[in-house]
Amino acid sequence: MKVRLISPFQDAEQIWIGLDEPGMRRKAFRFVSPDIGSEEFMAGITIFEPGEASSYHVHPESEEINLVLEGSGILVSEGEEAEFSDGQAMWVPKGVHHQHRNTGTTPLKLLWVYTPQAPLPQT
Repeated sequence: MKVRLISPFQDAEQIWIGLDEPGMRRKAFRFVSPDIGSEEFMAGITIFEPGEASSYHVHPESEEINLVLEGSGILVSEGEEAEFSDGQAMWVPKGVHHQHRNTGTTPLKLLWVYTPQAPLPQT
């Protein structure tokens, strides 16, 4: 196997999440997965429009790193809230519930990486 250059928005698997849940509609661009030969990592970029959020979810066996590429919002976790903005990163330990909310006026672009691989939230 060799190193791959990836265009995250052109080469990615495009996945709509939360279409049936008001306030949770967002598009994920998964560009690292078993489909490209990854054995340990899952990675992508999710775009949240203003007012949109992920469900309050957990990855029981996976750690997660997020990098805010653009936008701002609130991270909700274990009864606490923290504001975040462009350039900040988040680390979510395995088994910790969390939610990302776009509280800004522009789209939130969030890079995420899980290890080991885990399914994306359905809502």
